[in-house]
Amino acid sequence: MIDSTKLISIIGTENEDRTADIIFVHGLGGNALSTWHPQGKKEADNSWLTWLGEELTNLGIWSLAYEVEPFRWRGYTMPLVERAINIGDLLYNAHDIGERSVIFVTHSMGGLVVKQLLRHAHDFPTLPWNKIVEQTKGIVFLSTPHSGADIANWMQYIGKIVGTSVSVEELKTNNSHLRELNRAYLNYPQLNTIPISVYYENKTTSGVLVVDQDSANPGMQGVFPVALDEDHITIAKPKSQNSRLYLTVKKFIKNCVPNDPVLPSLPRDTEITFQTSIYSKLQDYLEAKDWKKADEETSRVMCEISGKLKEGRLNDRDIHNFSKQERNQGLKYIDRLWVDHSNGKFGFSVQKEIYIGRGGISGKYDDKIWKDFCHTVGWKIELPILGWRTHSELIFDLDKAPVGHLPSSPRHAPAFGVHRSESIRHSNSIKGLFALDNYVGVYTLLPYLFPYI
Repeated sequence: MIDSTKLISIIGTENEDRTADIIFVHGLGGNALSTWHPQGKKEADNSWLTWLGEELTNLGIWSLAYEVEPFRWRGYTMPLVERAINIGDLLYNAHDIGERSVIFVTHSMGGLVVKQLLRHAHDFPTLPWNKIVEQTKGIVFLSTPHSGADIANWMQYIGKIVGTSVSVEELKTNNSHLRELNRAYLNYPQLNTIPISVYYENKTTSGVLVVDQDSANPGMQGVFPVALDEDHITIAKPKSQNSRLYLTVKKFIKNCVPNDPVLPSLPRDTEITFQTSIYSKLQDYLEAKDWKKADEETSRVMCEISGKLKEGRLNDRDIHNFSKQERNQGLKYIDRLWVDHSNGKFGFSVQKEIYIGRGGISGKYDDKIWKDFCHTVGWKIELPILGWRTHSELIFDLDKAPVGHLPSSPRHAPAFGVHRSESIRHSNSIKGLFALDNYVGVYTLLPYLFPYI
């Protein structure tokens, strides 16, 4: 039998500067994509796999695919210990998981697989993937049967007809291996100090309450399982970014691994010069949370450091000149100011990670990816014809604006010295900061700026 275990890259995993990896691990009879999708589709789009990566842009989102079927005839299933070893080797040796912070989001038996993986790595410190234990900063358990699950008894009865797999045997209530695994977690300080968040369902699945409060409780001090109005299947499928589970897991991740991007390293004397010269007004606006004026001042400052203050706009040659050390440091400082004062929500580097996360390549323009990017950051809206926002229609509110909404796109950046009353939908008559004289040029230059961020 060919091993089908693999780690699927969802979003942000190509960013070498990401601060953490988030690993989704499905459970019994699950799928790496459909388990997490609100409509059960085998895709990552329009599910929280992608939503998290779009909002927490300095993270890499992965989903683990592996065989764990309820019945023999549906697939091939390894016992829990062997499966955990197999996955640990895959994560570290094939994908370098453990070289940075890790958070696991698990469903059902997926939580047991992760517990066994960490326990095994703890017990055998010479294993190369022992780093995963050290780097695990949090675990989310969704309906994980820490002490077995009543459905295992139900499935055992049905399984007499078709044959019960090892995994179901291991889930039988009060299974000795599960009790021992739980005791290890309670007794090993390196494991029981890992922050965890626990949820369980309060609705039945096919007439059976699969994981109840007692089964979901890992027995760790200070950990209180939270009941959700879901069944065993829907608990892993938040319907929107406003769903309770999505919001609480996102907050848990942010608390475990801050999403602050790695800021550019600039010489100390250079920073002082920046703050007391042409960048001081921008810094004042950002400190005051006056996002509209800060956006306009960003346009002016970038023109000034490019020697294009009179023209009030930049062209493609000006963009490539940001590779020069002095201009490049200025550009990175502008980005750092935005990132710092918006708590990582705004900035060119934030936009860069979103663009790359949507499949774009830094320094290259792709029309389809660009439009997808613009929808993601809220610059393009569903309107007849073009649907681009004017500068005045942008959302200058930190709480309401999408991640990466500011600084505004080259398409939207107000031209210094140009009164911006006309609609950007008639962009041939308006020369934005990066605008060229032709229609396409006004919105294609931002991706070319990304290599210099």
